[in-house]
Amino acid sequence: MSLEPKRLVVIGGGVAGLVGAVDCAKVGISVTVVDAQESFGGALAAAEVAGLHVDVGAESFATRGGSVAELIEHLGLTDRVVRPNRAGAWLHVAKPGQPQRSVPLPKAGLLGIPTNPLADDVRRVIGWKGALRAYLDRIRPPLTIGTEHNLGALVRKRMGAAVHDLLVAPVTSGVYSAAPDDLDVDRAAPGLNAALTRTGALSLAVAALRENAPAGAAVGGLDGGMTVLVDGLTAELERWGSTLITGVAVTAISRNPFDIDVDGPGVGLGDAGFPRMSERPAAAGASKAPWYVALTDGRVLEADLVLIATPERPARNLLADVGPALRDLPAAG
Repeated sequence: MSLEPKRLVVIGGGVAGLVGAVDCAKVGISVTVVDAQESFGGALAAAEVAGLHVDVGAESFATRGGSVAELIEHLGLTDRVVRPNRAGAWLHVAKPGQPQRSVPLPKAGLLGIPTNPLADDVRRVIGWKGALRAYLDRIRPPLTIGTEHNLGALVRKRMGAAVHDLLVAPVTSGVYSAAPDDLDVDRAAPGLNAALTRTGALSLAVAALRENAPAGAAVGGLDGGMTVLVDGLTAELERWGSTLITGVAVTAISRNPFDIDVDGPGVGLGDAGFPRMSERPAAAGASKAPWYVALTDGRVLEADLVLIATPERPARNLLADVGPALRDLPAAG
């Protein structure tokens, strides 16, 4: 007996949404990806600056764990992988009330967290005041059990704002295109919590991880920029016959198309050649699809499955009517 392929609508065309879409498409699910921006990629974005094509979101990927490398290999992009320049990365330091300057990123550290807060290359970035505050990590009461979740909160608590703002935030923005407060410790720095338990201090935990890390760069890049990865994912989706929609937002998700407010923002606006929900014949009766997804161009997509791959706030807004209990859940982080 042949089964009709399931229909999946993916809301959000960042890397998470695209990877999820590819995984579903290659097992026979009919996939539609919708993104409100004019192009896919989310945190992976590029722009022309002085005639150069440069990344303006994440500019590299973490080699730790190997999951990104596996994806790159699957997409046939292994020959596009490039390693960092041996000269090392630089930071652009902009403190309020002080001249802007560029300095080398300290050599000994993890995600910008220094192993020695008093080292010359660390003080060059955060100054003596910031370095002394960071060194308190060594003499404060030790962390007997490392169970931290929020990377930003951990860094500020143990080493202070200067390390967080001037060292860690620039690095996580470049590698993950995310602020430290949006990163889970176990995801961004696997093994750090265990090292915190053993050593009791953040700088000592980072030193222990670096000592046990395999030789080689902790990050890699792609020739042509990280958006090459987005191009590879969208090409894979097109190969599987998926539908890709950009520049159109999702306004509502419902079990029943008649429950969606046709006067809501964008739904049914203009003459896009698609019937407004209120214009659907009453004979259509009850919902025939598990889910209906309304778009700002007037279309209503029928779906058996919906994958929401957006930031937390828009995801909550879309799910508020479907799962009212979500309104009372605390925000992540």
